[in-house]
Amino acid sequence: MIRDMTLAELGFRNGVTFRQLSGTQTVYFPVPTGPEYDSMEFHLSVATGSTTPADRYVQISVAGRILATRGLSGDENSFALNIPIDAGDVQSGFVPIRFDYSGANTERVCFDERMSGDFLTVEPQSGLRLVVGPDQIATSDVFAALKPAPVVLGLPDNAGLADLAALTRASALLDAERGLVRFDTSPNSGPDWTVARINIRATADGPVSDMTVATENALPELLVTGTDPQIGLAQLLSPWAGLAGEGRTVTSAANQPAVSGNRLPLAALGGDLSSRAVKGSEDFTVNFSASDIPPGKVVSDLVVTAVSGLDPEGNGATLSVALNEVLLGSRTLSAGEPQNLSFAVPAGLIGSENTLRFHVQRQPVAGACRYTMQGYPAQILPGSALVLADGGGEAQEFYELRQAAGQGVQLVIDRDLSLSSAELAPWLAGVAGSILPDRAPVVPRADMAALQGDMPFIVVSDIDPAGSEADVRLSEGRIEIRDTAGELLFDGDGLSRIGVVQMISVNGVAGLWLKPGKGPAPVWTEATPLRLDRGNLALLDERGLVLATSTQAGGLIEVSYPDATRLADILERYRVWIIGGLWLLITLFVLGVFQRLYRRHNAPSAQDD
Repeated sequence: MIRDMTLAELGFRNGVTFRQLSGTQTVYFPVPTGPEYDSMEFHLSVATGSTTPADRYVQISVAGRILATRGLSGDENSFALNIPIDAGDVQSGFVPIRFDYSGANTERVCFDERMSGDFLTVEPQSGLRLVVGPDQIATSDVFAALKPAPVVLGLPDNAGLADLAALTRASALLDAERGLVRFDTSPNSGPDWTVARINIRATADGPVSDMTVATENALPELLVTGTDPQIGLAQLLSPWAGLAGEGRTVTSAANQPAVSGNRLPLAALGGDLSSRAVKGSEDFTVNFSASDIPPGKVVSDLVVTAVSGLDPEGNGATLSVALNEVLLGSRTLSAGEPQNLSFAVPAGLIGSENTLRFHVQRQPVAGACRYTMQGYPAQILPGSALVLADGGGEAQEFYELRQAAGQGVQLVIDRDLSLSSAELAPWLAGVAGSILPDRAPVVPRADMAALQGDMPFIVVSDIDPAGSEADVRLSEGRIEIRDTAGELLFDGDGLSRIGVVQMISVNGVAGLWLKPGKGPAPVWTEATPLRLDRGNLALLDERGLVLATSTQAGGLIEVSYPDATRLADILERYRVWIIGGLWLLITLFVLGVFQRLYRRHNAPSAQDD
């Protein structure tokens, strides 16, 4: 069996790029130490170029051991290398592969490497190839560590509510919104292991979660059973995965601690804040989701502890901070020791997925024909944190629902839904992946009346959920959706083919209503993922996300019900005429009052007679 792990799969979607004749990067490939591998080989694919003649090279090493060095000529555009890896290079479950890029110009006495226009890109298809027997993937933790990112979820033909709840949780855990979850029934055959298969089978009794790996076929498959299979799935993608190292793993709980208090440390968000040598500029980035923020909290400030080394002339660096590409502020790091900085975070910047970027700049030391630019260290220290304040209230938009669902979500599947479980799965998976945090348990409920407490919910039905007031109501006959110019977008059969996702509220609790379409389900990909962020209403079809808008703040569509006449519809349709008529009546009333006062004032009195 062949398993290829690429840089793209590890998150380096554009590969690893170096410029200005220097750079280094270490990439960690997850390789568990239990199995016996037939062979390991690193496939390196490189694109390179330069505008100025220079002596350049790239070096590849693993676990501190140099494996290959390659000089780069000015007319070379690309090359590939296959580098054998020893089993002894696996360290703590990873193979650390380091890329070093360097270069210099020896013919010119004065040379500024910023003018070279050089680059070297380790392309995203580069990666580690493992050859291993399927029987070596014998435990669920090894399966989880080695499995490809794309996953096929297998459900029983008569899938029940517990099966669909596990499917919903698996969709969030496995990034179904990026097209990494599939539901095809093609056989799982080798020798290339490109898609993992996980079969879900909920049981009425027995262990809460029971996981085993089947190795009889050409490729391994994971079977997750139990009264709540989602517990086992959550374990495999949590810090508790190492405890699943037996042929059969029985789990009753796998919880992750929730964030509490009024500070969210940047170190807890997984950003790389290690020290870096800054020659001209460097970026430190921290990505976080709305679900990382505790429910009922908003981000009010950012406190940063940062330090920059000083050059021989005593100059430091400048730190600029941006949240989702909106500049929060800029400060100088001129003390040569840690400095405490604070930045206010304006309301409205936080969305479903967020990027915090620290841009460190310094003036390169130049002149006197120095051989090369000298870098000086800078670091964002672990004490840096997002400051939280009370706020929020009931979720009104998709990203707010993702935050509110941090502690879990209730799932209701209408018994009278017109789709089978197999037909429903692709619709539900993408929406769940976009809305639910990984740590959120999915609690199945029999119907809307069974909803409990203030936990958010997802309801899937063809009709309006009981007790809700939705923006697109299916209980009032024919529906027409028009743009703001009055052009008809959807109605009749065209509307029934598409899926409608909208925020609703039931008894003061926010939730999501998914009305699956009768047409083909969307197919999400890495290039076209489903992002439910701003807005409270979204339309989906086989092309993907057709429209996402807010009906509360100048929406892009107007919804009408030609077969139903309601006072609210009349007021909305004739709003301009009604307002004009009211102004006319008010004007006539005021004129009448003034006319009476005028006549009374000018009427002859009895004394004048």
